[in-house]
Amino acid sequence: MALSLKYLRTRIGIFLSLPMASIDALALSPKLREISHPEGQSMQGAQRRDGTL
Repeated sequence: MALSLKYLRTRIGIFLSLPMASIDALALSPKLREISHPEGQSMQGAQRRDGTL
């Protein structure tokens, strides 16, 4: 539980540090996808059951 909270806080911190005013929606999407997956986790392993990310 504590480790999950640490990961969540780290990801939220990374998200909040993004310069939102200078990043448009199309540029933001890949960055959000990148920070939402821990290092070493494949994109395929992160897919939902319906095949979406």
